[in-house]
Amino acid sequence: MPLRLAGIDLSASSKHRTGIAVVEGRRGAWRVVHLSEEAYSDHDIKELILGFNPAVTAVDAPLTKPSRGGFRDVEAMVLRLGARLLPLTLKPMVMLAERGVRVRELLSPYTIVVETHPSSVLRVAGCSIRVLSGLLGLRNVREPLGRDERDALVAALVAVGFAEGVAVSVGGRDGWFALLRPGICRRGSHA
Repeated sequence: MPLRLAGIDLSASSKHRTGIAVVEGRRGAWRVVHLSEEAYSDHDIKELILGFNPAVTAVDAPLTKPSRGGFRDVEAMVLRLGARLLPLTLKPMVMLAERGVRVRELLSPYTIVVETHPSSVLRVAGCSIRVLSGLLGLRNVREPLGRDERDALVAALVAVGFAEGVAVSVGGRDGWFALLRPGICRRGSHA
């Protein structure tokens, strides 16, 4: 039976679209089974994700809130790897973190939920979404992609990275962050 994995590009507000990507397959052979920007409410997101029953769901949003300051310790670690993140003191980021916590709580009884940041994933991995898709064996990516679809698909590719053995987790007491192995695309292979 194929493994299903999901990615969510969460919007800070339910007034805006959230991108969702679902892929399925086996090692080295993945295909997109759902890619949309149609979810708005937390309920919409939960129902859509539960309808596909993914083993892992990677979410583009902070899934924990900082105890102090603008960056959590986990973000400081990811920044050292070359990521570019916004501090959680900006109002839109506070809203995104609050929603991220809610969505994590809604989904975690049904799927493993991990935090990611798609543009940082691509930056740290050293590649484009097209190259990354090919490297991980995702074959049916349609183009052009909307921004929310693109970020949801990269988040789903992070979940694929766990199945392919090329994802890494960085974190500690205030959260965990999922990325792909630094420089994976510059090396040209994930074997």
